[in-house]
Amino acid sequence: MSWLDFTDEDAIYSIMRKLKTNNDWLELMKAYGKRKYYDPTSATYVFGKDINLLTALQLELDTTEKNKVNAILKSNGVKY
Repeated sequence: MSWLDFTDEDAIYSIMRKLKTNNDWLELMKAYGKRKYYDPTSATYVFGKDINLLTALQLELDTTEKNKVNAILKSNGVKY
């Protein structure tokens, strides 16, 4: 994690460890809903865009972090 990285990967991993079923994943997605995301690399940064949890994870996590999330979900039997 760099000093410009404000994503708390450990919190993400902790939440993912609590998911035990595919329904848990769907409920988490539903609870997250759509949230405003401001991408500083985008020309539309000022306006932001509404994204869901899956898109947020894709944008915020690097490949190693995504692989860790996938491994956690797989070990819990979650197939999303």
